[in-house]
Amino acid sequence: MRILVIKGQSQYGGTRLFADEAASAFNRLGYQTEVLDLGSSATVPADLAAVASGQRHDLVLTFNILGDFRSPSGLTMEELFGCPHVVWHTDYVLTSWTRLQETPSTTLLLVVDPTQIGALTCIGGKDRFRARFFPHPAVGEPVADEPDVEAFMAQRPIPVLWSGGFVEPSRPWSSASPTTQQVMDGAVDLRPVRRVDATARRPYPNAGRRRVRCSGSGQASQPGLCLGG
Repeated sequence: MRILVIKGQSQYGGTRLFADEAASAFNRLGYQTEVLDLGSSATVPADLAAVASGQRHDLVLTFNILGDFRSPSGLTMEELFGCPHVVWHTDYVLTSWTRLQETPSTTLLLVVDPTQIGALTCIGGKDRFRARFFPHPAVGEPVADEPDVEAFMAQRPIPVLWSGGFVEPSRPWSSASPTTQQVMDGAVDLRPVRRVDATARRPYPNAGRRRVRCSGSGQASQPGLCLGG
């Protein structure tokens, strides 16, 4: 089995390390693995076409990137390489929403939190995305867990620890009349979001509003090529 692992740009080198570690793991399993580095490439479509025209691969793996890729002739990654394309989303998957809208439904998406599958289903519908839970990669020797929460926190002086997940929106008015449901859904969409200014510590109503509607996939934006992980 021949596997192509593609790595792109990374703000702190994380996804590039993941790509190298994945390739090493495939090699240890006896697979023929090739790593294509597009991090500094200015000719990505040509680079991909050159590799695709060579010996056939059985799988292409990328990290956060190229799900929305189209060749100059309009081919997806799967069509260009003639094999399955897997995108491992190591960040919260909805941060890649613009790219996801252009990702084919046949592309396998690996997410690092099982609730993110629910988020994709909620927004895109049951059959829009093909997603599977796959734990976040880790490297190095395994270590024992701390005996309690206090010991865990003492070893990690992190001011803010954020864990991304998804909870299906609750609609207590779902049994009301359609008119009432419409009004209540609209009210939820229009609710103000309060943000605290980091310097003045004063709340600003309606500042920093950001929402994701779960009623449909929405209008796809203009596709673009992003190689950041």
